[in-house]
Amino acid sequence: MNKYINIKRGIKLFLLFLILTLISLFFAAARDEGTYPESIIWNLIADIFSIFRFPTHILFWKYMNGWMFFIGLIINSIFYSLTTEFILQKIKKYNFR
Repeated sequence: MNKYINIKRGIKLFLLFLILTLISLFFAAARDEGTYPESIIWNLIADIFSIFRFPTHILFWKYMNGWMFFIGLIINSIFYSLTTEFILQKIKKYNFR
């Protein structure tokens, strides 16, 4: 185990963020096509995709075509999992002093 990263928890967080990203992508695509019922929950899930596509799709939008779109989503999931892992490690460090 690394001092700053719990590998098992980091992988679990990555998978969680990747699944949430893909689910919100499908909901956003369904909303764009107009093929889902109007609901607050469905709209919320579709709107969350704009958060999950940050930072790669915002900063490098002109390069996000084809497979790069999905690679960008994977990079975003890694970014969010590492950020969450660092925050959890800092919380754990300061709670047990």
